[in-house]
Amino acid sequence: MRQRRIAQETKNILTNPPSGIKVTIDENNLDYWKAIIDGPPDTPYEGGKFALDVFLPENYPYSPPVIKFATKVYHPNISFFGKICLDTLKPQGWVCAMQISSVLQTIQQLLANPNLEDPLNLEVNNLWLSNPAQAKSNARDYTQKYAHAQ
Repeated sequence: MRQRRIAQETKNILTNPPSGIKVTIDENNLDYWKAIIDGPPDTPYEGGKFALDVFLPENYPYSPPVIKFATKVYHPNISFFGKICLDTLKPQGWVCAMQISSVLQTIQQLLANPNLEDPLNLEVNNLWLSNPAQAKSNARDYTQKYAHAQ
């Protein structure tokens, strides 16, 4: 079941990738993927290319993939170490019918729409709440400085 599911997802995402998302997969190890997400338009992340590491655990698809930003991102729901606060990446929020392409699209949407009620980075979240213009300026600065994944 696991190998068949991973093979099918791999084929789907490589032949029909979601808009603004590029994935590379080492054919010798289908458990490790690299993804690049384009920053959403009309956001502080526009123009950025954000690298993510994707790991499929042994019990995937019954457990969520482990996805982490490799690019530094200034965002309330992303730690300075790249960890992502997203319900679908938590065991209790994961549904095994979800596919990695959908999760990557959700992460892209999270860049456009931070969840200020469930922050991972309190410092960034506090600034986003108290001074959104400055927080967005900081996010733009990070994007220009770090988001150049290839």
